[in-house]
Parts: sequence; structure tokens; C-alpha cells
Amino acid sequence: NNSHIPERLKSTVYCTAIRNGGRTEWDFAWQQYLSAEASEKTLLLPAMACTQDTDTLNTYLLRSQDESLVRRHSAPLVLRYVGRSSAGKEQAWAFLRDNWD
Repeated sequence: NNSHIPERLKSTVYCTAIRNGGRTEWDFAWQQYLSAEASEKTLLLPAMACTQDTDTLNTYLLRSQDESLVRRHSAPLVLRYVGRSSAGKEQAWAFLRDNWD
């Protein structure tokens, strides 16, 4: 339950928890994303790109291509968010090259 986190701080709290956490924290955020309302998804989408784990970032990029998991219009945002992180620049570039069509 995240109702005790002030709305204006949620994105910072989510990103910090995922950046400093591990796969367990990322998986928790992913599960929250899958069942969240649109406004919460908007906060979770960039936060999940805060992980420093490149395998998790690759998983995120792959999942973003599945329209049953991530809305079609949100997939480019995932690529953008991953590419903005120092840990994800190479993964985002490789993913874009490999999936360009």
C-alpha cells in the first residue's frame, strides 16, 4: 500500500527504491504496474528504468514490446527511460538496433 507516500514524492521514492534495491524490488514494482490505474502506471514506468541491473533492464525492454503487458504508446517511453540511465544506455541502443524494422 503506497497511500502513505505523498503524491508529489512518489516518483522519487519509487526510483530510489528500485535503484537501491534488487530484482525483488523491481519485480514488486512490475506487479504493481500490471494492476495499477493509469496515473500510477505513469509514475511506475520511468521508475522501473532506475534499476542498475542490466539484465533487469533488458527484461524491461523485452516486456515493453508485449502489448498485453505495456500499452503500445508506452513502449517507446520505456526505451527512452532506459536509455536515459547510465546503466541502460548500451542496452537501449542495442535493443533499438536489434529491433528496428
